[in-house]
Amino acid sequence: MQRSRNNRAFTLVELLVVIAIIGILIALLLPAIQAAREAARRMQCSNNLKQMGLAVHTHLDTQKFFPTGGWSYFLVGDPDLGFSKRQPGGWCYNILPGLENRGLHDLGKKGTTAEKMTAANLLARTPLAVFNCPTRRAALVIPNPAHGLRVAYNASDNPANNNVQTCGDYAACLGDVYCYLYTALTLAQGQSPTYNWPDTDRPPSELSGVTYLRSETTIRGVKDGLSQTIYAGEKYLNPNDYRTGIDLADNEGVYHGFDNDTSRFTEWSPIRDRPGYSDFDIFGSAHSSTCNFVFCDGSVRGIAYTVDTPTFSRLGNRHDGKLIDASKL
Repeated sequence: MQRSRNNRAFTLVELLVVIAIIGILIALLLPAIQAAREAARRMQCSNNLKQMGLAVHTHLDTQKFFPTGGWSYFLVGDPDLGFSKRQPGGWCYNILPGLENRGLHDLGKKGTTAEKMTAANLLARTPLAVFNCPTRRAALVIPNPAHGLRVAYNASDNPANNNVQTCGDYAACLGDVYCYLYTALTLAQGQSPTYNWPDTDRPPSELSGVTYLRSETTIRGVKDGLSQTIYAGEKYLNPNDYRTGIDLADNEGVYHGFDNDTSRFTEWSPIRDRPGYSDFDIFGSAHSSTCNFVFCDGSVRGIAYTVDTPTFSRLGNRHDGKLIDASKL
């Protein structure tokens, strides 16, 4: 006897049902995949700050004070001017040796004026991944429209067809009270040790942060405790200008001196990056709920945007003597 065999193919309805089920599964899985990717990016951002914290302590061990904030946004770091308040480069430049980038830090060392200016231009256009949050953007160079082809007074001009500079996503904490950051042209030109620095609208001794213009803050100067004082964190940026170079919070290079591109205040709570809104005084990030910070002891913590503002403000003051209520963080 022969058995009959029925060969049955998918009907159009069944095929559409299968496709619909696959679509639903993808829709359910996609948010989880995106969340996992963001968690990995947030962890990398935290690791960046951890590396910077270790580099700060390497600097502290060798120099006996926290990295100085440098002089002005019109100057990049100079390897022949050491690490003290004589150094025009900012804190990111000064921690390069601790980030295992001594070669980048020492570009142009002991060279002629022309050689040093060429090296300074190369420095200003060399990105490092550690200075960028991967949620926001990868290590990159951005257009340099603010000052034309001029990168800095102590660097050669950019070529017209490659007018770019580095950018960073992290800023040192200047303290808990805002002050105007005076960085006029005369400031950049005042390279004499006897120059009368018109640094801010208040003397540097009144700034409550750890790193600021020409600072040399020691461990003893952080009277509230290293674990209770913010050293640096993610800076707020307008997402529309992540890659344009026109945001006043992001129009100077990461290796430049004292500027609001690499310095912020804790007078206001951190906020999430908002399209269309620019602010060059506050901390913030592209993460959904928290902003990452490295403290003076090298520890890294994520602080929620919903943090109690007075409590957050106190974390930026190195010597106010006020207790921090951890339950409000």
